[in-house]
Parts: sequence; structure tokens; C-alpha cells
Amino acid sequence: MGLRKLFSKKTPPVSTTFIAPPGGSELVETGEYSDFSEGARSVLEALRSAGDDPNIVRPILHYCYFKKKKDLKEFVGMLETLDIQHEPTKMDLGVIVITASSTIEEEILPELKSMSNAVKMCNGEYDGWETQPMGNENEE
Repeated sequence: MGLRKLFSKKTPPVSTTFIAPPGGSELVETGEYSDFSEGARSVLEALRSAGDDPNIVRPILHYCYFKKKKDLKEFVGMLETLDIQHEPTKMDLGVIVITASSTIEEEILPELKSMSNAVKMCNGEYDGWETQPMGNENEE
């Protein structure tokens, strides 16, 4: 079963989204939105304003939290089955899912919705995503 097929439910979450400024370690919160796409577009606009080249594939970190350990285990098991990279958060019942994507709206929005839906399937909360602007002036 493919990632897109597995993550096919369509329930838009309330999402808080962040970007990390070039060379910085602090995150910039771009807002909290009831419309999933609106929040993601706000992040994409902030990335463009920071000189981001949307065509560059880069790490995308997704923050996912659960109330019950069994739900977290189910979600992590699903990630492992699909060979998707992940690591624990500082909180006991959280996981950071690491994917790679461009920030082209047509490519990133389906990934974000799929991730959110997968978390909801396991009774969790998708808390948002982060990445760094990338482009000629942002490269180290």
C-alpha cells in the first residue's frame, strides 16, 4: 500500500506552522489557522520572503503528538513499515517525522495533509512542520 493511499482521509486540522530563519536555530511561528491550506501557504510565503528556492528538496520536520503510548506505537509502526525516518521528541509521547520535499505548493500541501491524516488515524495531533529557507543566498 502506497503512502498516498494509506494517508487518504481528508480532515483538515488546526495547525500551527513554523520556519527556521537561515542560519538560525530559533523558529518563527507564522500563525495558527483553522484552514490547513491557509496555514501552509502562510509558511510558504514566509519562506519565499526569506529568499527560498521552492525547487530545492530539503528536510521537512513534522511534529506529531499522542495522548496514549499505544497510539504513538501504532503510528511509529506505520512509519517503520513505510521506511519513513523519525525520531522521538523531548516529550514522551511525541515523534518528529523527517521527510524530504521541495516547497512547491502542489508538492508540499499533499504531503502535509497526508501526514496530518495519518496522525489522526492513530488518534494523535499533528502540531505542524518546519523547514529552512534554501537557495543561493541561504546556502552555507
